[in-house]
Amino acid sequence: MHSADAWNLIHLTMPVWSPLASGLVAAFIVHLLTQSRERERWLLDSKKQEFRELLIALSESYVTVLSLIGPGIAGLAPPDERRYKDSVDNLARVVRSRMFIVGDLQLENMLGLWGLSIDRYFTSRDEAALNAEYKLLSDQVIEAAARSLPKTGTQRLKFWRS
Repeated sequence: MHSADAWNLIHLTMPVWSPLASGLVAAFIVHLLTQSRERERWLLDSKKQEFRELLIALSESYVTVLSLIGPGIAGLAPPDERRYKDSVDNLARVVRSRMFIVGDLQLENMLGLWGLSIDRYFTSRDEAALNAEYKLLSDQVIEAAARSLPKTGTQRLKFWRS
């Protein structure tokens, strides 16, 4: 009869401890889900910041190259040469220090393409070609940033339309 008394006691006290136990389980589940969502939000914020920094460095390099006057890199005045090297070094630093977007873009290829574009510009002074290369690279960064955004609930529900 001892086990029947224990079972009877559990049955009688169930209205008291059942809400407490289910509340603790629910709180634990909510904690795990919130922690996961916060980590995801942090990763997305970090990616957004890296995409922004990359686009800013590319834009600064583009504006710097367009502002330089001279027959080529070797013919630049020392202050202009310093500005040029600083902008290229800054872009290289930004490209090589990306941690979160390294899988979204081919960063080293991007850096090499931009270097070739600058060399061609100093050789031919074809501003339209440099502009086209800049637009291509900046569009790649913007498209990669857009692809890395998570889909909203509505977009997930409309999967059959895309």
